[in-house]
Amino acid sequence: MVSAKDLRDLFEEIRSEAGKRASDFASDAKVRDIGKMKLSDFGRRSEPPGIVWLGVGLVLGAIIGVAIALIAAPFPGEETRRRLGKQVDKMKRPGDEGIEQIHAAKSGSGNGGTPAYPTPTPAYER
Repeated sequence: MVSAKDLRDLFEEIRSEAGKRASDFASDAKVRDIGKMKLSDFGRRSEPPGIVWLGVGLVLGAIIGVAIALIAAPFPGEETRRRLGKQVDKMKRPGDEGIEQIHAAKSGSGNGGTPAYPTPTPAYER
């Protein structure tokens, strides 16, 4: 069994080692002399922020995507638009039917006006 004194000694040893490493790191760090800095130097970066790189990546990705789409398109523009329109209509039809069923159920003409699920009653009314 480990005693509290052993744990305390171990903790102190770890804490002192961490302190030594932190001071070594701070002394090795290359810090500019703050006295020589001007107020306009604060907040300046030597490299562009990440949002710029994100924007560049999005633009390049869009350009590459358009180029690949133009090269790899199996049909001319009119044929592709016609086929895409057919596909959209095929996928839209079941959705329209579902919406009609929902509207019919809301108006009460679908099942005689009774709700699909009974209204829950509080426990004290049971």
